[in-house]
Amino acid sequence: SSPNTPGLRELQDVDHLSSILAECKMMSDRKGGGKPLLLKLSPDYNDDGIIASAQMAMRRGIDGFVATNTTLHRPVPRNATSRSVFAESGGLSGRPLQARSKEVIRLLYGEVGSSVPIVGVGGIDSADTAWQAVTSGASLLQLYSALVFNGPSVISGIVKGLKKRVKENGFLGIEEAVGLDIP
Repeated sequence: SSPNTPGLRELQDVDHLSSILAECKMMSDRKGGGKPLLLKLSPDYNDDGIIASAQMAMRRGIDGFVATNTTLHRPVPRNATSRSVFAESGGLSGRPLQARSKEVIRLLYGEVGSSVPIVGVGGIDSADTAWQAVTSGASLLQLYSALVFNGPSVISGIVKGLKKRVKENGFLGIEEAVGLDIP
């Protein structure tokens, strides 16, 4: 996971990825297993590539997916400050990644269902965005940018909001909401 490393994202192509995952799985098994092997996917990869990678990873016995890594794409700047920030190199995280991350979660869930965990990452900064990730298919959530910009209290706000949504929907637990929006 390093968008600043030239050529690294090309290793996500199915041909490269297949041999990498085979080696990783073999090493894990040789060391007694026990640690799950999750594949973090780039949001910059096209939908067909993501599906092909997911199918191949499942054949290789992957334990789950992380959707998504940071993006190299930049939104249209709204002012001089955002123009300056978006001009920086490297991976962009947080809110600008939110929509694409949700799309990738949906794609993955549509492909693998609940057979393996999907970690939703990218723009999760509120109970609403967390709920969207869960109902799109994420069974786990990860956030970082929200902690930087909103502080650690963002977590309790998200947890309270998710509990409220679970109760409003008459669910016994959040796991009942995973993939709810996927037909």
